[in-house]
Amino acid sequence: MEKLERLQTAIAYLKGKQVIRTQKDIAAAMQFNESSVSQATNGNMRYLTDSLLKKFCLSFKDINHDWLLHGKGDMININAGNGQQVVLGNGNNNGNITLSQCQQEVETLQARLRDKDEIIALLREKLKQKSKKK
Repeated sequence: MEKLERLQTAIAYLKGKQVIRTQKDIAAAMQFNESSVSQATNGNMRYLTDSLLKKFCLSFKDINHDWLLHGKGDMININAGNGQQVVLGNGNNNGNITLSQCQQEVETLQARLRDKDEIIALLREKLKQKSKKK
């Protein structure tokens, strides 16, 4: 898949998620001229530059920079909530992951959630004890 196809795929994804509706929305988010965005999305290589694609990824954080610029990895980034960036799937598989991989990720996230719940419960207990001492 070439850069133009990847850009068009990313735009279709963002439209499907209702993040954007028009090229005007893209241009506004990127703080680019609407004409430049239009030229790029129509395949004009003078406008479809790495700089434009980088700005696109900065403006739409769901889109994986390596995928859009180089075709490496998967299109969608997911923020794991701890500053770590996780890309769905493994390798260049268009986001397709096996059920067992998905279940393993769910179990990992549930364990993290349990750990956080335990910490919250301990902190609440300490807060109760401090408020009783007053």
